[in-house]
Amino acid sequence: MKALKISGIAILLIAASAYALDGVVLKYTAKKNDVQKTRIKGKIEAQGLEISIEMVNQSTVSDVAADGTITSVEKLVSGKFTLNGTEQEIDNSSSMTTIMKPNGEIKEIKADEVTEIAYRAHNLMSFIAPSEEVKVGSSWDVDHAANKDTKAPAFKTKGKIVGEETIGGSETFKIEFKNIETEGTDPSSIEGTIWVDKSNCELVKSTQKWGNVTMPGSPFPVSGSFTMERIK
Repeated sequence: MKALKISGIAILLIAASAYALDGVVLKYTAKKNDVQKTRIKGKIEAQGLEISIEMVNQSTVSDVAADGTITSVEKLVSGKFTLNGTEQEIDNSSSMTTIMKPNGEIKEIKADEVTEIAYRAHNLMSFIAPSEEVKVGSSWDVDHAANKDTKAPAFKTKGKIVGEETIGGSETFKIEFKNIETEGTDPSSIEGTIWVDKSNCELVKSTQKWGNVTMPGSPFPVSGSFTMERIK
């Protein structure tokens, strides 16, 4: 009996070890009417000014196609910024629709006014999952070509999974990343750490450093630091 018990334990250990070595393919999954809220806080530096910003954004899934493409309506729930000690509300009357591939690449943006700036910002802000299986220690370095239709420049996404953490009941990968444009004389970039939900690739939280990021509605490129956190 003792020998059988030892053998049973050995089998369990071997099975556990094999499971740990298996990788997973990260991809975005969702159901129609799924809602995700994200709290965003940041400090922006622009033309010698320092601006504090705090927002809550809501994303509602309006459609999931057979190929996994996700259509979502993005809307600012609340927002404010502080400049020179004066606090002002951010207008939240408009919304935007994004159509995203299962790996996180943006296919199309729909809004009252959409320019290449919107696509440039989304390319850098998005977590684009690698196509291969990944696990702790996996890294990737992927070049994305310029898009002649949206006029967004070529960019590169780099990432490395540095750990696993359970946050608010969600199993996550902790990923160090850098997204940077590879065209132009003064390319935009976003880098930092992101924790993504293994089950559906949702952002759980992130800390980011922005460099010279061109944003819709901003009269100048944005540099600064941001934190993002999924909230209920």
